[in-house]
Amino acid sequence: MILRGSRPTTRLGLVAAGGGFGSFLIVLWEFLEYVVAKTGTSRLFLTYEDTVIDLALSTGGGICGALIVAYLVRSRPSERAGRTTGRGAAAPV
Repeated sequence: MILRGSRPTTRLGLVAAGGGFGSFLIVLWEFLEYVVAKTGTSRLFLTYEDTVIDLALSTGGGICGALIVAYLVRSRPSERAGRTTGRGAAAPV
């Protein structure tokens, strides 16, 4: 759905995609923190609590951001009228 260039068709889909994207990015970040910690960097004070808080806040941030976008995005009048363009031709799906 997202990787093929299409967009979520509902606002709920948009919010789910935003939360999923936020989750994906924080998991990637935590993996990179782990790799850096294993290279011998002693200045990182990483704990399990830090990881869980990072995961919760980033996922929540992705969902909040997607909620704001879903609220602000309005469908175009041409999409509401049977998915036609202003010239009367059907819009590509």
